[in-house]
Amino acid sequence: MTNDKENDQVTRRAREIHPKGEAGHQSGAPETRITPQTRHDAGPGEGHHSTDHTRIHPPARSGEGRTVIQGGPAERGRVDSHDRVTGWLVAISGPGKGKARPIFEGKNSVGRDSEQRIPLDFNDSEISRSEHFFITYERKRREFLISDGVKANLVYLKGEVVLGGAKKLSAGDEIEVGQTRLRFVPLCGPDFSWDDA
Repeated sequence: MTNDKENDQVTRRAREIHPKGEAGHQSGAPETRITPQTRHDAGPGEGHHSTDHTRIHPPARSGEGRTVIQGGPAERGRVDSHDRVTGWLVAISGPGKGKARPIFEGKNSVGRDSEQRIPLDFNDSEISRSEHFFITYERKRREFLISDGVKANLVYLKGEVVLGGAKKLSAGDEIEVGQTRLRFVPLCGPDFSWDDA
């Protein structure tokens, strides 16, 4: 007879994170921990306890903090990021027309891969997967700069190819990459900085 606990959703997810299970751990090795989270629903005159969701704590990789996967309704879709938005790239033509991507402080790699700091995942195959170009927000001068990437594909600013040194971006500038045309919309600049907020 199959043990239901061995095949429930939480146990299957834990196996995906650490397929060997507890038997695969060596002494002192990091372990996957599963913690049930209990919700208290108080009805009129009585209390009710139910398991609302479960936290799975996968083993931390060497040199990294522990990742926490949280499955409760309140936790889904939450982004735990300290990157501050400094502006946006808005697609005004091409496959991603109408979509926007945030620009963060510091140097931002731009490409169609989801691992890029600014992912242009618009189904435009002419955009390089990674590092097609870079956009940098330089906090001290409160300036945005665009520079070419390490790939063979080119990027254009106001119709001119971007090669060599970085070029300054101004509000409303248009950037062409592959079949996509983007408009630069700054948040930070002379009138606003997160340092002042």
